Amino acid sequence: MAQAKRMVSDYGFSSFKLNGGVFEPAQEIAAARALEDVLEYLEDPTTGTANMAEVVRT
Repeated sequence: MAQAKRMVSDYGFSSFKLNGGVFEPAQEIAAARALEDVLEYLEDPTTGTANMAEVVRT
C-alpha cells in the first residue's frame, strides 16, 4: 500500500494492475474481502500490447 500511495502522490496514478493467484486460496479470499472498498476488479479487455493500445485509443 505504501508503494501505491507513493505512485499516486509522485506520478498521479489512479489505477493499478494487480495479479491474483499468488497466495493460497483462503488468503486470496481474505485479502479481497479486506480490500473490498478499496479495489475494483477489472479484466484486460484483450491480449497483447498493440491490442491494449487500440482499446486506449477508442
